[in-house]
Amino acid sequence: MLPNSVPWGNAPTRAPDLASYDRIIVAFSGGKDSIACLLTLIEAGVPASRIDVYHHDVDGAGPSFMDWPCTTAYCRAVTRALGVPLYLSWKEGGFLREMLRKDTATAPICFETPSGTIGRVGGAGPTGTRLRFPQVSANLNQRYCSAYLKIDVMAALVRNQDRFLDRRTLIVTGERAQESRARAHYATFETDRTDTRAGTRRRRHVDHWRPVHTLDGLACGT
Repeated sequence: MLPNSVPWGNAPTRAPDLASYDRIIVAFSGGKDSIACLLTLIEAGVPASRIDVYHHDVDGAGPSFMDWPCTTAYCRAVTRALGVPLYLSWKEGGFLREMLRKDTATAPICFETPSGTIGRVGGAGPTGTRLRFPQVSANLNQRYCSAYLKIDVMAALVRNQDRFLDRRTLIVTGERAQESRARAHYATFETDRTDTRAGTRRRRHVDHWRPVHTLDGLACGT
């Protein structure tokens, strides 16, 4: 039987019915919060065959600029040890290309799939100019790195894989309320932005769960 709450922290969080989902996608940075999310699923008895772990490469599969050079290899080692598949996803050119964007569209998004193919979408949008480093702000239009290099990448890989159609999918991410005032207001469990269960022929049931949202830094081992 699946547990009803996360087994750590001072304020347990009610979990969704994990057994009801066909696929569970974990956004995996390799940090403690995303590792805690993955361990929550494994300790709850979710089979590895129903888990997809996606690491969003913020440097766009190119030279290291914002991330540690060892990050991808580390993520591969962790997921290999835990017996779950790891897929990479990225915006072409990563952080550096988006920061230096001038009179051009934002870059395409790429993602690995279980069949071994690489999906590639976007890149033909309106032209624009960035030419600035992200601001320290709760506004994702100003602090664009998370929106463009992680949130939009996850949305694109779900929307552009037919394997999620007519299925129940759960996206799991590791935001914690203690990290910022903005994140403190995030819902622990909600309908995901990629959900299309109503009003379309391409129906996807997609929910979003943040299992470590209520944990404090001490509970996470900081």
